[in-house]
Amino acid sequence: MRWKNCADKIRIWKEEAEEGFCLFFCSQQKPRIADPGGSIYNREGTLRRKDGKSMKNRCKNEILKVICICLAAFIMALNIKSFVRTGGLYPGGATGLALLIQRIAEMFFGISLPYTLVNILLNAGPVYLGFRFIGRKFTMYSCLMILLTGFFTDIIPGYVITYDTLLISIFGGLINGAIISVCLMMNAT
Repeated sequence: MRWKNCADKIRIWKEEAEEGFCLFFCSQQKPRIADPGGSIYNREGTLRRKDGKSMKNRCKNEILKVICICLAAFIMALNIKSFVRTGGLYPGGATGLALLIQRIAEMFFGISLPYTLVNILLNAGPVYLGFRFIGRKFTMYSCLMILLTGFFTDIIPGYVITYDTLLISIFGGLINGAIISVCLMMNAT
């Protein structure tokens, strides 16, 4: 009799699964149906994720990620203004290329280009590739980081901490590496 009851439950669940839902079978718990996006609806209609966290916790995590990315963008801009430009250094990646293009435009053409404009133009290709192959959320967080870093770099005044190139490169590199690590932990670049 027990097997007949389970067979009936499985048959009912399969019929529900054919209506567009994936099925999770738990023998001791209440039956649950999950949508392909990863959320699980109990029979009572409570929405939970696969890992058991509620949607409220998910919103808190998203807000925390955005706050961390904003703080990282501010520290990155402060690093560019205090260490990188003071020492006349050019870091790797789009940041160093943007600073190099700015310096070339200033020295040879007498044009002062804003950092934000150059940085956005240089990051347009990688952002498109990230959207196509990595994902929308990763791309949105990366765009937030790129825009805020450019904005803060343009408005924060530069502070000279030291003129020693060795100290500037060591501490600038440490700060830059720490900020990039924070961004990667928050699913951004």
